Amino acid sequence: MTTTEAREILTRKGLSDEQAAGVVDVLERWERERVVTCEYLDARLEALYSRISDKLQAHTHWIAGTVVLGVVVQHLWR
Repeated sequence: MTTTEAREILTRKGLSDEQAAGVVDVLERWERERVVTCEYLDARLEALYSRISDKLQAHTHWIAGTVVLGVVVQHLWR
């Protein structure tokens, strides 16, 4: 979509020409300065996966320890 098309759509939706031009200008500036790349997304997903993996591992160890403790207590209780 070109800037002209975007302005036309915004004016059809009720914005004035000046308002539509301002919105398009802001969007163009945001697109130029805040581009999200695949590398950035990959790095963010890897970081999230690492945090989730660490938490799952900690929970698994806690559950395993609880089960072992329960077995030991049950064995000693007899």
